[in-house]
Amino acid sequence: MLHKLIVETLLLDPFSEKPILVLKTDSGDKILPIWIGPTEAQAIALELQDIHAPRPMTHDLICNLLKSLCGQLMSVTICDIRDNTFYAEMVIKRNRSEIRIDARPSDAIAVAIRLNAPIYVEGHVLEEASQSSEASVLSSSLYKWLDNLKPEDFGKYKM
Repeated sequence: MLHKLIVETLLLDPFSEKPILVLKTDSGDKILPIWIGPTEAQAIALELQDIHAPRPMTHDLICNLLKSLCGQLMSVTICDIRDNTFYAEMVIKRNRSEIRIDARPSDAIAVAIRLNAPIYVEGHVLEEASQSSEASVLSSSLYKWLDNLKPEDFGKYKM
């Protein structure tokens, strides 16, 4: 079963100082934190803050290529988690064909927010992520911190 996700915010993990992309189910009952690299965090933060570089960055280039090739990003799905690593697929429609492309979730989401494409997560990934994701090796205090976040706690990712 697929669950629709919304990009809630980007945060810095107070313990590891790595960026965390916080996704929330559209029903608001579950969050999915994904630790991502600083480059992807910057790309996502720029788009969330509506800041555009004077020249296309990598994710902008992907969007431009899709448009030039008459492709449309239909959705991004976080489809699996293996060895504490999330996997995603970008579903692209071109002509009458559907193309599925393997991608890192952070890259796929950076493109999805630029193209206003929906983001989904497979049910088993959402359930598993709280038990065996990369985050599970971190202290329970981080989980408490994430669980107790309030909207006013969400700050902009600082570049």
